[in-house]
Amino acid sequence: MEYKDYIKQAKKKDRVAQFNLGLCYKDGLGVKQDYNEAAVWYEKAAKQGYARAQNNLGVCYYNGEGVKKDLREAVDWYRQAAQQGLANAQFNLAECYYKGEGVKLDYNEAVKWFKYAAEQGHIKAQYNLGLHYKDNEEDKDEEEAIKWFKLAAQQEHVEAQNSLGSYFVSIQNYDDAKYWYSCAAKLGNAESQYGLGLLYYFGRGVEQDYTEAFHWYKCAAEQGNMDAQFYVGKCYQEGEGVKQDYNQAVLWFKMSADKGQFGSQNNLGVCYQYGRGVQKSNIVAVKWYKLAAQNGSVRACYNLGLCYAYGTGVKKNIDEAKNWYRLAAEKGDEMAKAELASLG
Repeated sequence: MEYKDYIKQAKKKDRVAQFNLGLCYKDGLGVKQDYNEAAVWYEKAAKQGYARAQNNLGVCYYNGEGVKKDLREAVDWYRQAAQQGLANAQFNLAECYYKGEGVKLDYNEAVKWFKYAAEQGHIKAQYNLGLHYKDNEEDKDEEEAIKWFKLAAQQEHVEAQNSLGSYFVSIQNYDDAKYWYSCAAKLGNAESQYGLGLLYYFGRGVEQDYTEAFHWYKCAAEQGNMDAQFYVGKCYQEGEGVKQDYNQAVLWFKMSADKGQFGSQNNLGVCYQYGRGVQKSNIVAVKWYKLAAQNGSVRACYNLGLCYAYGTGVKKNIDEAKNWYRLAAEKGDEMAKAELASLG
């Protein structure tokens, strides 16, 4: 049926036709897009108890499309549809309870409605339940979190697949980690692409393969993942899985370093100190070492200790060298401990 057919039936108070007419106006199907008209027809159907129209009218009030934004009104319409068993409305109502939008924040009520929707196969509700049981301090339940993540993941919810990959890495079940990371990585999830790269790089659950690791790092790096960008730079720097290329290493380190990734900041310092892919400059090297150290890089603290001990890019200062060595040593750096001991 088309717009002209729906309009005839809608004027006869056919609630399904009224709802479909609302969809036509919302999406501009056979008629000029008009959110106001969409809301008008949704309301006509909603007042006749049509759950899909009630939910869509709730969305109109939630977003302020065709009507004045009103979160309480949105909740009222979501609730009417949710009580009829509409999964999308149950999910929307749960979201409102979880965020305290249009209703008092209530995690228990949110979980109840998420479960109603999730048990009908609502993929986002399943994922949100996984997040709730994983992250909510008062309601943590690892078994429940994994259960709901798996249900969503089996429907190709990439964030759920990535969450499962991360979970299985945390318990050193690398076989299952690889499976779920691979699922999400092939669907374009950058975090899983990076995670899969790590598995291949370190040979966890798979045979070590730098070429495969580089491939997945690069996929994630091209989507802006700063840790993957660091490893792409490292692969170019070391010639791991790709031909050694200091210029490319610097390019990827710089992308990542500008986002605050301390490994890249430290490695940029190394590049400047030794003139690899850039013009040698000890002063610039120290600048990057300091940024990396401030962001938590233990190796950068050690490198700064060396710079102050030998006057590289800074005025020689043994006391300052000791300070930096000490910071690295306190975090377990064995070379820093040795240097600190040698200075007495």
